[in-house]
Amino acid sequence: MIDLPIVALSLLVAYMAVTVVAPRLLDNARNLVNYPQLTIGLWLFSLALSIGLLWASTGLIIAEWIRRIQYGEEVENWASSVAGSILTWLSLAALGVILFRFGDAGIKMANERADQIGKLAPLLRGARQTRMADHHVYIVDSPERILAAVPFANSIVVSRNIVDSVPQALLRAGIEHERAHLIFRHSVLVNIGQLAVSAAGGIKASRRFTQSIRIAIELVADDWAARRVGRESVARALETIYPETKGVAERVARLRLNL
Repeated sequence: MIDLPIVALSLLVAYMAVTVVAPRLLDNARNLVNYPQLTIGLWLFSLALSIGLLWASTGLIIAEWIRRIQYGEEVENWASSVAGSILTWLSLAALGVILFRFGDAGIKMANERADQIGKLAPLLRGARQTRMADHHVYIVDSPERILAAVPFANSIVVSRNIVDSVPQALLRAGIEHERAHLIFRHSVLVNIGQLAVSAAGGIKASRRFTQSIRIAIELVADDWAARRVGRESVARALETIYPETKGVAERVARLRLNL
C-alpha cells in the first residue's frame, strides 16, 4: 500500500472534479442570458472552491513531506517514497508556476491601468465636471465617441460629441449602464478573469470563466439600467451610442424580448 496523505489526495481529486464538472454545468447560454447575476456568483464560487482545494491539497502534501524530513520518518516501501517525492515536487512546481503567473499578470494589469490613466489624464484636465443620473461625470473633448466607466476615479467619462448628439433620455440610459459597472465593481471581476487566464491559460475552464464574466457583467448593467429608465430606452441607447460594439445586437434583442 502506498503511504501517502489520503486527505491531500482526496482534496486533489476533488479539485480536478470541480475543474472538469463546474464549467460543463455553468457554461449554459440560456442561464447566462436569463440569470447573469446568478451565473457570476456560481462561477466565482466554483473558482474560489477550486483554488481552495488546490492550495489545500498541495499544501498538505508539502507539509507531510516536511514533517517526515523533520522527524526522520522512514516510509514503508520504495513505491511510497517515489510517489511521495513526485507528488511533493509536482506540488512545489505547481505552486511556483501559479505564483509566478499571478505576479506577472499583476504587473501587466498595473501597466495597463497606468496606460489608461496616461491616455485619460490629458482629457480629464480639460474636462467639464457635472452630475448626470445622480453620478459624477466628466465631459471631455475628443474626436472619438466615448462613454465609459472609469473605476480608478469612480466616475464616468463621456465625450462632448455624444452629449450634443444623443437625446437626453438615451444619454441617461447609457450613463445608468456605466454607473452599474461602478456600483457592482465589475472591473474587479474583469481583473479576476485576467488572473484566472494568466494562472491557467491552457485550461479551457479559465477561458470560459473569463468569457462568461465579460458577457454577464454587460447583461447585469443592462438590467440595472433598465429597471431605472426602461428596457426600450436602454435598447435604443445601446443602438445609438454603441452601434459597433460586439454583441450589442444580441443584447438589444434580449432587452426587447422581455418588454
